[in-house]
This record gives sequence, C-alpha cells and structure tokens, in this order.
Amino acid sequence: MNHTKQKSWPQRLLVLLAAVVLCAALPAAALAEENTASIQTQVSETDEDIPWADPPQSTPETGRSDPAVPTPPPQDPATPETAQTGEHLEGYSLSLGETVTIYFYVTLPEDTPQDAAMQFTLPDSTVTQVAVADAKQVEVNGKSCTAFPCQVAAKQLTDDIEARMVVNGKYGPVYTYTVKDYLNYLLEHDYPQQTKELAGTLLVYGGKAQLYFGYRTDAIAGTAEPNSTANWGSYQLESSGTQTDDYYGSSLLLEPVIQIRHYFMVPDGAECTFTFAWNAGEPETELQPVDTNTRFDGKKVYYVVTPAIAFRRADAMPVVAMRQNGADLCILRYGVFSYGDMVRALAAVDESQLPLLNLLRALDDLTTAAQRYSVAG
Repeated sequence: MNHTKQKSWPQRLLVLLAAVVLCAALPAAALAEENTASIQTQVSETDEDIPWADPPQSTPETGRSDPAVPTPPPQDPATPETAQTGEHLEGYSLSLGETVTIYFYVTLPEDTPQDAAMQFTLPDSTVTQVAVADAKQVEVNGKSCTAFPCQVAAKQLTDDIEARMVVNGKYGPVYTYTVKDYLNYLLEHDYPQQTKELAGTLLVYGGKAQLYFGYRTDAIAGTAEPNSTANWGSYQLESSGTQTDDYYGSSLLLEPVIQIRHYFMVPDGAECTFTFAWNAGEPETELQPVDTNTRFDGKKVYYVVTPAIAFRRADAMPVVAMRQNGADLCILRYGVFSYGDMVRALAAVDESQLPLLNLLRALDDLTTAAQRYSVAG
C-alpha cells in the first residue's frame, strides 16, 4: 500500500483500494512490474536495541523438557549425527530494536574454537550460523556465557527455532524454543509492569502480523485487540521546498525491518542528492536513489529507502530531503503513522483494509510500550 501523488484525495483513495501490498508497495500502476525481490535490506544492531530481562530465564513452563538438559531428537538420514560438543544451554533473553532478536545463552568449554557456531533453523528452512567470534560474551550469575542471536520477523513469534552447536564439523543436540514461549514466561512470572506490557503488546503485534500476512494463522501469537484508537491526524505529511510537486509517493515496508520508501520525480539530466535525518537540523545520512525505469510527467521516477526504524521510534517523523546543488527541492516530514493515517481513511470506506489497520494499531501500542520500558530502565 502507498501514498501517491495523483488526482484529488478522494480519487486517490479509490485508486489505492485495489493496490494494498505491504512489502512490495508501489505508488502507481505504472510501477507495478518493478522487481522488488531483488532489493535486499541490511539489518544492523544499534544503540536503540532494548534489552528485555536481567539474567536470561530458563525452562518456561511450556511442558517441554528442561532445555538445560537437552535430549537428542530421533535421527533420520537427512539429519547430521549428534555429537557431544560440550556446550550447556543456560537460558534465553530477548531484545527489541530494529528487529525481534532472541538470544540463546550457553557456556562453552575453554577449548571451543572461535569458528565454532550456533546454527539456527526455522520452519521455513531458513538456516543461519553465528560464530563464537561474532557472538556476545557476557557474564550471567557469575558464569561467562556466549549469547548467540537469532532474528525473527514479527509474524514468526510462534515458530519453533531449532538451535544446535557446530564444532569442528560435529553437530550438537538440538534445542527448540519460540519467542512466544519467552514472552509468556515474562507474563507469568514476577517481572515489572513495563516488562509485561511490552511482552503483551509484542504478542498482539505478532498475531496481527500473522493475520495480515496469512502466516500460520492456526497458531496466533496474541489474540487480544489493540488498544490504540489510531488517532494519527498529527502525523500527516508535511512538505516544503521549491519543487514539492516532484514528490511522487511513499510506501511502507514492515519486513524484514520497518522502513519507508519515498518516490521522487527527477528531471532529465538533473543530479539530485537525497538525505535522511531523524529531525530537522540533526545530522543527515545520504540515501542512494534507485531508478525505477519509469517516467511520469516527462520525468524519471526514483525511490529512496530510509534506514531501519526501531520499534520504539516508529512514532518519529523523519526528514527526507531532495536537493540539487545545495538547493532544497523537496523536504518531507513523513513517518510510519503518516502512512497509518491514510490506512485509517481507507479502512473507513473499505473493510478489507481492517487487517492492515489493526496491524498498525498494534504497532502503535508496541511503540508506546517500548518507550515506557526504555524510560523505566
């Protein structure tokens, strides 16, 4: 789905009703054949990452065997043989920054090589490895632990994450856990109210993401309704500059991270630069424009993508600027809930937009909870 610069607002809303695609959103039918599958998003950890718990907790009451005493699963010809790799699983923690990241904490023998790795496997057959050299080294309850991160999309909170050490080509026993297990543990035990609020809103956001994307809807992470009233009138797009008509539209991406894609029309032969800042007057980051190979009103259409937006900053109104020779052609203030305000308007005339509206309402609640958690320390 997208904001587009076409016709009047009522006409624009009608045009958009049939074009609601969240992760490959296009501002107009003329761009419908863009190959978005080739666009890769880089995910990086930032100082905005929010730690969730003090020492990681082990053995949530899910009916599973204690993960600190793993039992090897039955082997089949496609499964590497299980060996004794020497690690001991101590527990888990979760962080919420630009992504949902669960950490597996293990103690390792002193002779574990730096190229040994924790291998993660998700139900969609995605396999990743994190080497010891790249993992966090932390102390928990007086023990020196290695924390291996595994990132998941919001819709994957109920997915079984299989983790096993790979040491010198040998595979250790499999540990299985879900983000939902961890969040339920926080909700069922003695943690501060801000922590429980954050856990509960993340479960609801994950559930709404499953419903919107049609992903594992038989096992919804959180079934409650969001509290947000979606009153986003204060987030409406603001623009300034000498050529604001060259702003073409915007779309929102929620996977693998939250980003906003802005489209601009550039005259033939013009060399324009694009920048991003969280607020006007703050340091700017250069954005690389991508040619859509599309023309509109005799101009080329380019897009730029903002950096990843952490959950607790989803209510920001970042500034994206298009300049030529230092002159401000088009300066935008546009945030996630600027997009959300348009979704709210669409949902008022088309009930099929309600799953998307509910997803953004849940994100609103999650953003508020993440901010409260951060302030509470």
